[in-house]
Amino acid sequence: MIPAKKFRAACYTIEGLNSFAVVIYFNYLYFSSATNSVSTTGRTSNSRRSLG
Repeated sequence: MIPAKKFRAACYTIEGLNSFAVVIYFNYLYFSSATNSVSTTGRTSNSRRSLG
C-alpha cells in the first residue's frame, strides 16, 4: 500500500497539473481565435487599399 501522505501529495500534484493544463488550453483557444480574426481582417483591408 502507498502511505496516505504520499498518495495525497500525488493527488494534489496531479490536480495542480490538470488545472494548469486547462488554463493553458483555454488561453490557446481564446488567443488563437483572436489572432486569426485580426490577421485575416488585416490582410483583406491591406489588399483592398493596394488595389484602390
